[in-house]
Amino acid sequence: MHRLAASFAGAAVASVDYPASVSGFVAHPHRTVATLAQGWAQQLAADLLLRYRRIAFVTHCLGGMVTLQALRLLGERGVLPGHSTVAPRLFCLTMDTPMCWPTVALSAKMAALTQAIGMNATDLATNLAHFSSQQKKVSELVLASIASAVTNPLSVFEPLALARPQASWQVPDRHEDLSRAPPSGPFLPLLIAQNCLTGFFDQGLKVAPQTRHRRNPQRCAIGQCADLLGEFAVVQHNPQLHVFAKLVRKLAYGFGVCRV
Repeated sequence: MHRLAASFAGAAVASVDYPASVSGFVAHPHRTVATLAQGWAQQLAADLLLRYRRIAFVTHCLGGMVTLQALRLLGERGVLPGHSTVAPRLFCLTMDTPMCWPTVALSAKMAALTQAIGMNATDLATNLAHFSSQQKKVSELVLASIASAVTNPLSVFEPLALARPQASWQVPDRHEDLSRAPPSGPFLPLLIAQNCLTGFFDQGLKVAPQTRHRRNPQRCAIGQCADLLGEFAVVQHNPQLHVFAKLVRKLAYGFGVCRV
């Protein structure tokens, strides 16, 4: 969060803490994704939506589910874009956030987890339908998504395939590492987040859609990283980094690792 915040000195940046441990959900049966979303929606409506004209959410896994459901609840109440002329513009970047209930049977462990946190097919389907319709008619609400290219139990929830976000990427990082940027050095999820938020804050809501078809998700991430490094080099006026980005891009695209 600190590295991301440093890129946007003029923005008010905060993290949201909430009880996320599975043991806490088991110990408190009334604590569910739905109740957390209701509380987050109330806080947004009572404070943030009134104070800020442009709000970006950067979320991971459960936090993404809670945030998307909270935004859907607010949309249904008529306080989000498309319902009010004074509503703020919103951007939500999710990282490995389940959006679709799987068509295959869940493992016993995953079934127990979804039951413990109150995650269900109805809420996911309702959220997806809401945002799919919003994307067609409301320009003030933008979704973007990052997913791990490494096999993990959440893969069965298809976080990218059916959600149809305006922009989506797969990166060669494990689910648990997507939100853990190292203290320094390139980190693809962070570069993607910086690029998306720069477009959102500086140019309104112009987040470029993903157009490259992947032969290999992990290798194609090299090309995506090179593209972002090139943009970062221009912003930082760093010719050495720009040359390095061009070499990596040539490796990724010039030799067929990725194709446009």
